[in-house]
Amino acid sequence: ARCEAGAPRLARLDEIERAAVHDLELSCEAVRADPAQRPFVRRAPFTVGASVAVTAVSAAVFLLLGDDVFSLVAAGALGRELCAGEGAWWRLGTAMLLHGGWMHLALNITSALVVGAVYEQRAGSVRTVITALGGGFLASLASVLTGTPVGVGASGAVMGLVGGVLSLLLLERHRFSQADRRQWLAMIGLTVAANALIGAAEPDAVDNAAHAGGLAGGFLIAALLRPRRVETEVTRGTRRLAAGILLGLLGGGVAEASLALPLWLGRRTAHVDGARAELPTWLRRAEESEGGFLGRPPLPFAMQMGRWSPDAPNPPALLRRLAASGIDVSPAWTAAAAERRVEGDVDVEELLFFPPPGHDVRDMPSVRVVTLVRRGAFATVALPASDEGERAFGSVLRGLAHTLESQAPAVRGAGGKPR
Repeated sequence: ARCEAGAPRLARLDEIERAAVHDLELSCEAVRADPAQRPFVRRAPFTVGASVAVTAVSAAVFLLLGDDVFSLVAAGALGRELCAGEGAWWRLGTAMLLHGGWMHLALNITSALVVGAVYEQRAGSVRTVITALGGGFLASLASVLTGTPVGVGASGAVMGLVGGVLSLLLLERHRFSQADRRQWLAMIGLTVAANALIGAAEPDAVDNAAHAGGLAGGFLIAALLRPRRVETEVTRGTRRLAAGILLGLLGGGVAEASLALPLWLGRRTAHVDGARAELPTWLRRAEESEGGFLGRPPLPFAMQMGRWSPDAPNPPALLRRLAASGIDVSPAWTAAAAERRVEGDVDVEELLFFPPPGHDVRDMPSVRVVTLVRRGAFATVALPASDEGERAFGSVLRGLAHTLESQAPAVRGAGGKPR
């Protein structure tokens, strides 16, 4: 009727007409499509694509680098010292692409596919990008602010999607049937309760701050993204811009991680307190006033190096340096199982430090301290006494055994032999 009267073809609706159109849109959204009519990939393209990408990145790190703490930190894990201390804030994004093992990866991907598909079918792909990545970034930030030493996993983004589904259940009830709504509210309640209980029982294995930050962030983001009565190109364009910015931040983090990885895997000749040796490029010198100590928090590794003298190696001081990396090492630990041997021109002494009875250190039940003396120089290394510690840091010991030497005339020990 308007067109016939010569009115503009783009109708300018009054308040009653806008309300009627909005009601019509809600009715259309409430009609559930038959899942068999569309493949799963078409129903949730971002969820499926993101799950495939995360699986590919995590699997590549497992197969090419490993799943030990050093490999994860080198590939882009987050941590308080790494982000706040070194300014590597790009790790807030890359940590979402990494996992602590195959089981961790499988659990997160399965959860993402289930929850993400439910949210994306009802909210659309653009809103899903914003909710998942926004929740994931907020979860990573919460993890850093609460002092997590090393954190990886997509669980923050998954909890963001859980928060998004919860927002739909509470604020947009028309998107679910009554039976589905009751079922999903029960499932989310059980999920949140289970995460809280497991996190309380295993605080070292479960990042409670990341889960809570992702859940709260996803809920708030989804609430802000609720459709308004009038959807304009401006609001749609704003959402697309926000999604693009978040994807760009994640892509920039991946690029930064790719550029930083060679620095973690390289080697250099280091000169420390009258000694020199081939050391990994990731090792850094501590403050000059503390002597020849090296390390890289939050890695569970510390090292002392210098010109040899009878009182130069200082294992207790090295354990204190290890404690600065977040490892619970106290003076009450006792040394045992001392071993001395000679390998070629290297004198080797190994000590195992055990925690006192009743002291629970789950991530490092004991500490291995190895002192190498070669050509007038010494190096004392503290690392986890475990297979993972050997895989992550054994190459450092092997490199020291071949390259350690003094930069000054050797100190002569008993019998006039140089040490």
